[in-house]
Amino acid sequence: MAGGWRDGRLEDDTMDFPSWLKKFDLARWWQAAIVVSLVTLLAALAAGQNGFAMIGLAGVLCGFGKWMNHRKEMEIRPSGTLTTYERANRTQGLVLVGLGVVLGLIGLYRVIAS
Repeated sequence: MAGGWRDGRLEDDTMDFPSWLKKFDLARWWQAAIVVSLVTLLAALAAGQNGFAMIGLAGVLCGFGKWMNHRKEMEIRPSGTLTTYERANRTQGLVLVGLGVVLGLIGLYRVIAS
């Protein structure tokens, strides 16, 4: 059913999140940083603000780098499942974080200099 009334309220199935977006856990700060930085990037590009766009892109890169360095690990125990996000540095994650820091500093310089 593509929408309609159910239990006294209007439902619209076209607003369902894609399956990959449902798995996006905003309780992890690096994933929340990706979302905020992506919104900043898109808004800055729409407004033609290159310095702020670079800062937004830097946040996205740093967020993905941190995400790569904090893999989800699950352990089954008799009392339940233990989920942790241990930090394990990976080359790709460190490169993304490094690129993000450099782009963020360049973007900050461009914003201050303009």
